[in-house]
This record gives sequence, structure tokens and C-alpha cells, in this order.
Amino acid sequence: METFKIHPRLSYKKIGEESLILDTKLHREVHQLNDVATFLWISCEQPKNKIELIKLLTDHFDVDLNEAQEDVTQFLKELTQKDLLLIQTEN
Repeated sequence: METFKIHPRLSYKKIGEESLILDTKLHREVHQLNDVATFLWISCEQPKNKIELIKLLTDHFDVDLNEAQEDVTQFLKELTQKDLLLIQTEN
């Protein structure tokens, strides 16, 4: 199963309920996350798999399982495409 973890080259700053991710080494970009994405981002400080992230989201926010699955899937897709999250394969 795949786990996802924040790329170690990145730094971020939480501002209220949102966050800014600073990618100064590779792409020289700043990415802004809303409150839900910030929650998922912080959850990925330690490796988490998709199922764990969905459970955390449904436990923390008032969302149903389908919405949480969609949100987590979109979050992982976007942030892995931007090389902000590392994908690790567990055996």
C-alpha cells in the first residue's frame, strides 16, 4: 500500500486555518492550501496511506465518506503531481 509524506525539501507556514507551502529549491513556487488541505497536509508529516487520511478527514470534519474520498483523492493527485508529497510503497 502506498503512503504519502511531505517532501523534506519543503517548508510551510500555517496562517489561520490555511497554509502556504514554500517550494524554493525545485520550482520556486508558493502553494496555498485551504483549511481541509491544510489538515491533510499536516497529517502527512508522518507517512499516511489514503485510507488513514480519509478516516482522519471524516473524524475531524463534518463530511460523509464519499465526500472525504473525493477530497483526499483530489488532494493526493494534485500534490503528488506537483512533487509536494513523496509516495512510499509499503511491503
